[in-house]
Amino acid sequence: MKISQQDVILIKNVYLSKGYGHGAHRLLSEFPNKSWEFGSIDTLLKKIRRTGTIDWQRLVEVWDDLQQTVIDSAVSVSRGDSD
Repeated sequence: MKISQQDVILIKNVYLSKGYGHGAHRLLSEFPNKSWEFGSIDTLLKKIRRTGTIDWQRLVEVWDDLQQTVIDSAVSVSRGDSD
C-alpha cells in the first residue's frame, strides 16, 4: 500500500526525533494500525538516512491538522455521535 504524504511526514519525524537507527520493524510495531509494508518503510528510511532532511513547514501544517482531527474525534465520542 502506498504511504500517504501525512504518513511520510509522521515517519520522518518519529525516525529523526527518536533515533530508531534502521528501525523499519520498530516503526511497524509502534503503528500497528497502519497498513504499511516493511519494504516501503525500509526504502523511505534509507532515503531519510541519505538526506537527513525533513520538510518542517509541512510537518507543522500536518501536525496542526492531525491535532484538530483528534480534537474533533474526541468531541464526537464524548457527545455520543456515530461516524
